[in-house]
Amino acid sequence: MTVSLSTIFLWLAFAVAAFGTVGHISAGGRMFVDALFATDQMTEQAKWLGYVGWHAVSLLLVSFALAFASVALGFAARDVAIMAALMAGALSLICIGMGVVGGEMLKVPAPYLFGVIALSGAAGVLLD
Repeated sequence: MTVSLSTIFLWLAFAVAAFGTVGHISAGGRMFVDALFATDQMTEQAKWLGYVGWHAVSLLLVSFALAFASVALGFAARDVAIMAALMAGALSLICIGMGVVGGEMLKVPAPYLFGVIALSGAAGVLLD
């Protein structure tokens, strides 16, 4: 059995998204969620909106991992990996833009994690 370079990059994108999910939920939960609810400088609505956003990123990371794995295994069309790579790339660019404006986003793993997922996913699609 031969493994294509495309498949290797799709599995890399899967692994980065899967490990990113674990890191996001375990370390990110302690660092972000605890601090979010401990602050008295935000309204309750803003705190809960931030919490929803944290869960949305958790779901996105799981979705990225599942998308790349399903394409690597041949269960889904390449379009699924294209969409996941584009979404991860867009999120990376949003984080970088926020970091340029506010500075803090460049100090957290998000822009880099999404960037690596996007680049490895794109390589998996383009090297096919």
